[in-house]
This record gives sequence, C-alpha cells and structure tokens, in this order.
Amino acid sequence: MRSTAAQSSTASRRLTIWGRYERALVTSGLSKAFGLPGLRIGWVVGPPGLIDELWGVHDYTSIAPGALNDRLARVALARRDFILARTRGIVAANYPLVRKWIEGRAPSLTHVAPEAGAIVFVRYRQSINSTALVERLRDDQSVLLVPGDHFEMDGYLRIGFGNHPAHLTSALELVGKVLDGVA
Repeated sequence: MRSTAAQSSTASRRLTIWGRYERALVTSGLSKAFGLPGLRIGWVVGPPGLIDELWGVHDYTSIAPGALNDRLARVALARRDFILARTRGIVAANYPLVRKWIEGRAPSLTHVAPEAGAIVFVRYRQSINSTALVERLRDDQSVLLVPGDHFEMDGYLRIGFGNHPAHLTSALELVGKVLDGVA
C-alpha cells in the first residue's frame, strides 16, 4: 500500500521534521518503538518524486514482505496507541536507572538525555577504543553493547535500555566492572 503521509491519532503524535523542509525524508519502522525488529517492516515519508524513486529501488531489491510479517505488522499498527504507550512506559521506567548509573560514575561517564526512544550514547573517559571495549564486555561479561566508533563516535557506547529493569541494572553493573578495570 502506497501512502504519502502517515496517519496517527492525536494522542500519540510526536514532533517530526516532516513538512518543515522541502527535502525532508523521514524513515521509521516497527523495530524500535513497536519492539518488533524481526518483522523487518518499515516505511519512508518524503517528497513524492523521491518516494517514486525509492519504490523503484524497493521493487528491485525486495519482492514483498512475508505474509505473516505483513499480517503481524497490520495487527501492531491497529494497536499502535497501546503498543506505543507500553514502549513509553518502559522508557519512563528504565531511563532513570541508566541516568542514575551514569551520574554515579560522573565525571568519567556523561551523556545527553535521549528525547525519545530507549537508546542512549554514553561518553566514557577511559583510553580504550570503543570496539575493543565492547569486545571485552562481550567476552568477559556476556554484555552486548554497540561501540561508538560504528557511528564515528569513538569514546562512546550505545546502550539500549528497553529490556527488563533487573536485567538492565545487572548489565550496567557488569559494564561498570569492566570500565573500572580499564585505565
């Protein structure tokens, strides 16, 4: 189904760049806010000419989503307000845990609070490459994070905090343990 604008209820609308600039392009999907990354369903909103070009690329690289993926995506979108409220609840509960952990390790850790979503980039002061640090966390503590240098931001860790609060707290403690062992 082709659409040039996303429809949503007033209760769950968020600020967007769409419509503010002539060349704005907005991408989204079911992975983060809906918690459904395995469906591999997303969308683009942009100028009609560019959308037509993107459909050409899509048609060349993809046949169609799987029937089950498409059906589950439709179910999720029909329950959009409920799912997004759940996601906002998770973020509201878990971000304070991350913030407290970062503040407890200041000044060696800093961050800018995320405006939306359950991901935060945390700046660390230890002199270790972020990929090397993430590999150490994975190998020594079984904690998975994304290194900042994957985003050209060495010295940062990308931490997702959309999981169970007890798991999050435990993982942050393990990250702290590794950071404490790095000069």
